[in-house]
Amino acid sequence: MRAFIAAELGKDIQSALLNAINILKEKDGKVRWAKPPGIHLTLKFLGKIKSEFIPEIESVLKKTAKKHTPFSLCIKRIGTFPLRSHKPRIIWAGIEENEYLVSLHEELDKNLIKLGFPGEKRKFHPHLTLGRIKSYISIDDLLSDISKYQEFEFGKKTVSKIVLYESILKPSGAEYRKIIEQELA
Repeated sequence: MRAFIAAELGKDIQSALLNAINILKEKDGKVRWAKPPGIHLTLKFLGKIKSEFIPEIESVLKKTAKKHTPFSLCIKRIGTFPLRSHKPRIIWAGIEENEYLVSLHEELDKNLIKLGFPGEKRKFHPHLTLGRIKSYISIDDLLSDISKYQEFEFGKKTVSKIVLYESILKPSGAEYRKIIEQELA
């Protein structure tokens, strides 16, 4: 199974992001937009795992969660990856810098390395993927609209649990199924 660990967002944040997606959709036909129930904050992508690893991953989630209390995040602005590119691939909503989130991510990464998962080589850039660009036709209008969201705040969310998800790839886009939920201390 293809899996990742993430923090969930509330319906109020998903609703605010859906409003922005609907506005941006008017300018394009070549973006595969995320469906709001599937918008999440990925903490660690695990890739393909065997189901027999799930108990060990659950143990890591419990161990990590015990060391972290719930904390608040601010979801703010929309941007693209790669940064400052005329041909971006990803449209994202940003997460305001947060030391608690970085600490949670680092602890999770450290504990998963002990299970044999590779450590992160790149700096952690927390974000919510809103869409994947499939064509650059009329991209200038879309990028112009995205730039209007540079200071827009979508709201705050308290992260109180971490979740192991299975990612099921389909022609219509990925679907996510919760495997394990672990409350923070």
